[in-house]
Amino acid sequence: MDLLKHVFALAEEIGPRGTGTPGEVKARKYIFDFLNRNGIKGKEEYFTAQATFSWVYIIFYSIYLVVNILFLKTLNILWLPVIITILVFYILELYTYWGLFSLLTPDRTKTANITCEIDPTGSTEQKILLVAHIDSSKAASYFSPSMVKGFRTTFLLQQAVLFLVPLLILIYSIISLLPLYILICAGFLYVFVTGVLLIVREFFYTHTKGASDNASGVAVLLGLIESLSKESLLKTSVSFLFTGAEETGTYGSLLFSKKYKNSFQNSFIINVDNVGCCKLHYTVSEGVLFSIPVDTNLLRLADEVRSKHSELSITPFSYRTLSTDALPFLIRGYRAMTVIATDDKGIIPNWHWYTDTYDNVNPTTLNEAFKFVDYLIRHIDEQEL
Repeated sequence: MDLLKHVFALAEEIGPRGTGTPGEVKARKYIFDFLNRNGIKGKEEYFTAQATFSWVYIIFYSIYLVVNILFLKTLNILWLPVIITILVFYILELYTYWGLFSLLTPDRTKTANITCEIDPTGSTEQKILLVAHIDSSKAASYFSPSMVKGFRTTFLLQQAVLFLVPLLILIYSIISLLPLYILICAGFLYVFVTGVLLIVREFFYTHTKGASDNASGVAVLLGLIESLSKESLLKTSVSFLFTGAEETGTYGSLLFSKKYKNSFQNSFIINVDNVGCCKLHYTVSEGVLFSIPVDTNLLRLADEVRSKHSELSITPFSYRTLSTDALPFLIRGYRAMTVIATDDKGIIPNWHWYTDTYDNVNPTTLNEAFKFVDYLIRHIDEQEL
């Protein structure tokens, strides 16, 4: 089974696959053609989503700055609950609970999820959902190799600034000290520069080829479809979800998690993302600010597969950078985890950068990701309910 051919087709022959772009449409056609060749009936479900995450946060930073500047200018305590409300909506957006700032963005586009299902040889007693996103991300200065190593540190610093600035203004309203005023202005500048970098991203950067992120994940799922179409599980149906708009806010998985809760709430969900290079992991928790733990039963099964197949170089890992397609499921109580690969420092190689090409995909990592997921779903199928 040649998984690399799928990576090459998606990353090099089709190329960049930004949300709603012709490249993403071609990628969906590639998946559908593959399903047809293997006698699998696929379904496309269209929806609208943000074409980029940049404008969501540009709007948030703009509102945040205006309200905080008014607070500083007037020193009226009534601005504080407004700021707190804005920050609460920000957290809700970050963790896919509800997207107020997404609703305000003008840059929306049409995209789609693709789903298909392979039934077991016997009666269906349980379900597994395998997930991989189709789209590739737009690059940005903060994803460049020289800056991406400090991405999480920079992100946490940014969050600290967002919450500290209104607190400093509150203190300044009581004790008008020049050092406090300077710190507040420095915080304003930091938030302003962050917004400017997002604007620069929109006008001066293009989408990456996304070989690892996430042609590799799509390739693993296509390989599993090929394998299961020849030898399905005994009592477990396996559904496949190829999502759109992951890179702009995990909208494909968010839509699916809301719409099909009754069908998949008790299923095991395995998201495959960025498995093109380096050290392979399965997540024990996810979340950039506070972490959401993976279901203990799913972790136990993954641990058992890891112990049984010691030839696989895979380890448990807490993923604390940006969200994956597993996060909307985890937030809503699903039993989900992500299979992902990072370097020794826990950073995804070539993440959201122009070096994310076919030449930088390691076939060993890719094949081990396939084997691990294959072993895991078969191990789940063997369990007594």
